[in-house]
Amino acid sequence: LAAILSNTVYQMKRTILLLVFFINLSFYFGQNSINLNQGTIEQKKYFQTLKYEKYNDKLIVNTSINGKYYRFLFDTGAAFSVSKKLFEEIKLTKKGSVSVLDASGRKEELIVTSLPKLQLGEITFLNTEGFVLPETASQMFDCFQIDGIIGSNMLRNSVVQFDDAQKLITITDNSKNLNLKKVPFQEIKLTQSQSNPRITLVLQKGNEKLADNVLFDSGADKFYDMSYEAYKFFNSKKTVIEVINESKGTYVWGIHGFDDIKPQAIVNIPSILVNNYKFENVKVLTTSGNESRIGSQLLKFGKATIDYATKKFYFEPTSKIENFNEISKKPWGISPIISDNKLVVGIIWDKSLEEKINLGDEILKVDEINYENLNLCDLFKSNDKIETQKSVVKLKDIHTNQIKIVEVKRL
Repeated sequence: LAAILSNTVYQMKRTILLLVFFINLSFYFGQNSINLNQGTIEQKKYFQTLKYEKYNDKLIVNTSINGKYYRFLFDTGAAFSVSKKLFEEIKLTKKGSVSVLDASGRKEELIVTSLPKLQLGEITFLNTEGFVLPETASQMFDCFQIDGIIGSNMLRNSVVQFDDAQKLITITDNSKNLNLKKVPFQEIKLTQSQSNPRITLVLQKGNEKLADNVLFDSGADKFYDMSYEAYKFFNSKKTVIEVINESKGTYVWGIHGFDDIKPQAIVNIPSILVNNYKFENVKVLTTSGNESRIGSQLLKFGKATIDYATKKFYFEPTSKIENFNEISKKPWGISPIISDNKLVVGIIWDKSLEEKINLGDEILKVDEINYENLNLCDLFKSNDKIETQKSVVKLKDIHTNQIKIVEVKRL
């Protein structure tokens, strides 16, 4: 659920603005870490293909617990998790708590629990350990009727293939069950505590190349989120990125809520190589999390396969080069967030707007779309996009309550 007025917003078939938010549900351990690589798969041999629903680039699958069906987010950047509502409904036991960081870099104590049995198609997961999500995540989960997360700690001994063209996920015990012999791959690393996969992206400008070790995060809905720490490193080298603009604000939502106001940047990357496949002129916004991520938007361009067991990542392109326009669009001059159930300005990228717009100004209307009376779920689910180069935004000033009309353009 990415960000309004960004280069990765999604489209209703009208010339209007957009509203999609970054809701990244990846977890990072604090100092009191535990090992969530517990539990087993009952079947020794398995080959399961699952149909998934794709909602705002989130992959949602059906599961079964105690004979009842539930909807789970399929998120390789997270550990197994359940909503507080599900935790209480099926009367799970609290095994302890742990300090975790979410994708925005904020820390909180989460309950650790264990689920005796979960059915995913014909695959049976036994005694899976994971988290109980906090109330701040429950609001968003309720809007999308999501009950939990299928995470990488559950998949650590399996091979997982994403086929976005067919909206299918295949889970098997052996990569030989998939046709991968001629598919380019790279060696990957798995995080120690929950087996999240990290792959290497190569950033290139001319003959200069630098690498970013990123989380492959199917729960993140953008193509590439560059951590601010990675941005500072690349910017110090002045070789492989082109800075479009810098600002301060927030547009990232994690399991603990929206991030605090921090420095952010927008950059253009002339080339990004994923295995042997090149993406050109990619526009990237930084994130405050601890590490960079490549998200589910990659799946629009080809099949991706994670072999957790042998630590390999395969990518098989299926899209043509002209489809890259979606990740190379110029970003908008502002980015929004939700605050107190309202849509407000989270970042001002266009310096010429700083005398007209404040951080926190409420966004009432964008062209013909009225956001003033939308409830929280409507705001979360809003899925608009604009193809034009400018739009008219109606705002309420945070300081004076004055109504103002401002034209916003792409950078």
